[in-house]
Amino acid sequence: MFNIGMSEFILLLLIAFLVVGPKDLPKIARAIGKGVKYLGNLKEEFGEILNIEEEINTVKKDCEEIKDITKEVGQTSRNH
Repeated sequence: MFNIGMSEFILLLLIAFLVVGPKDLPKIARAIGKGVKYLGNLKEEFGEILNIEEEINTVKKDCEEIKDITKEVGQTSRNH
């Protein structure tokens, strides 16, 4: 997701350990994990919303095509 290697990850853990301390590090890691999970859920929901909007647009286009075909059939039947 963030394209970091193992050495960068270890360096980040070491910096976090020095800045936060060993006592509060698990709490912060849990909070970050919950935040990442929340953002993932938001991304999923947003994707579903976009999917629904695409489907609505498809249905609208289909309805327009049906209206056009109905008009053409009506005009053809009047001419004959």
